[in-house]
Amino acid sequence: MENKRILTVNPVPAKTWYWLKMNHRKVKVSTDSIEITPSVFTSSDDLSGVYADALSELIGGAGAEADALVSENVTSPLCFSSQENSLVRLFYRFKGHRLEVSRVGLTVPEGCSMVCVMDYQSAANPGEALVQTKVLIEKNAHLTLVQVHRIGDSFHLMTDIAGKVEENGRLDLITLVTAGKENDLGYRVELAGKNAHAELSTGYVAAADHVLDFNYYIPQSGKMTTCQIRADGVLRDHAKKVFRGTIDFLRGSAGARSAERENVLLIDDTVVNQTLPVILCSEEDVEGAHGASIGKLDDSLLFYLQSRGLPIPVIYEMMAKARLSAVAALIPDDEFRKEMEDYLERN
Repeated sequence: MENKRILTVNPVPAKTWYWLKMNHRKVKVSTDSIEITPSVFTSSDDLSGVYADALSELIGGAGAEADALVSENVTSPLCFSSQENSLVRLFYRFKGHRLEVSRVGLTVPEGCSMVCVMDYQSAANPGEALVQTKVLIEKNAHLTLVQVHRIGDSFHLMTDIAGKVEENGRLDLITLVTAGKENDLGYRVELAGKNAHAELSTGYVAAADHVLDFNYYIPQSGKMTTCQIRADGVLRDHAKKVFRGTIDFLRGSAGARSAERENVLLIDDTVVNQTLPVILCSEEDVEGAHGASIGKLDDSLLFYLQSRGLPIPVIYEMMAKARLSAVAALIPDDEFRKEMEDYLERN
């Protein structure tokens, strides 16, 4: 019998009522683990970086236990440091049967920009993986980080992001989840410098008995920082999704503004959807907002589309693809964006 360990992932910073069972998630992972590295493409041969203390000190949204597991398994983190305008593509092809672990460090120096694409795919057989990405965006720098989950229907993928954005820096985080038995995504991005900004855009589809578990935590410690969190998804069959979105206005964040919004299309009555939006505040003169739109398509819209000859299954499929395509359109890497558009059209 394969040995397993219990891992607590995606903990919320402020606990809710325990009977909701949304404070964290417990997952079983194999004790048989291996360090892996992705295939790499870069726009320059001189983008290698160092996993400095500033990166190692960052805390990820997946939690302390996930961070410890990565540290136990990874001896050689893959690190990149941007030049003026850099492109990095990391292609993961998980083989399965063992817990595959990887750590990536991204540093964007002052005044520079980087686009990093992380494409996760797997074999059809069962397997599990944990990929941690730590990000440091310095003054007046800009990072666009794209993560795409298109793993097999028997695979479990955990992704952990730890980020820090300094003065006038910007992070655009684009996430697409199109497949996978289980997907756990933990993101923690600190807006530490004045006028730091983060834009988090997520599109997802979950079907069959698949599980999606999100934990987005944005602590804002810099003055006049801003953040936008938007998640658009589709649930069908017996899929389950948990979304935790926490905006935390820390002391010193005067003038900060943030908002989170989730739109969930429920195709079947047998899905399970849980949404936990949280706003924490230790500072005055801040503004936070959250909202959610959860349910089936409007009857008038359904009637209109049916009157144009479209059957209901086709309508819902069209709407699901539209939500993913809208997020895919944000990808700034033209070549990869075209690949994703073709992929979504075929699947």
